[in-house]
Amino acid sequence: MAKAMTALRRGFWTMAAVLVVISGTAAAAPRGNDGPSDADRQVLQTYKLSMDKLRHFAAGDKALYADAARDPALKAEIAKMADEEPQKSLGDLQAKLQRHPRVAAYYTKEGITAQEAVVIPLATMEAMGAVETKGAGDASPDQIEFVKQHKAEIQTLLDQWFKEDGED
Repeated sequence: MAKAMTALRRGFWTMAAVLVVISGTAAAAPRGNDGPSDADRQVLQTYKLSMDKLRHFAAGDKALYADAARDPALKAEIAKMADEEPQKSLGDLQAKLQRHPRVAAYYTKEGITAQEAVVIPLATMEAMGAVETKGAGDASPDQIEFVKQHKAEIQTLLDQWFKEDGED
């Protein structure tokens, strides 16, 4: 079951990364018919990425999926959350997370707000995509520089994050 949860999480990040790289825009962000709103784009572009926040987000996410691998009710709640209506804004995603307090608690325990739990992965993927496409996309220059400076650390964090139980 742990491998299935890891595969689910890996699939999300892979899809987000591919969308960011292919489109060169905030493709991973929730969008309406015309892409992210100016307000959402502003939130994503002005978020200050930090390794501390990335580590805490990753720790919360890792604990969530590790517990879900052992707890069918938690796994079902994550699946229910994933199946909810598509979101059109960052606010929609934040509200969705807040409607599932058991899931949100994993991030809160790590000092990550509901807004940060939504923005951190999206801003990170956008900046990573911008680095890979030599600046295309909606990441801010500060976010791009952050990823360039911490690319190895971020990759190590992602590798550990997706490491399946029992792998060395």
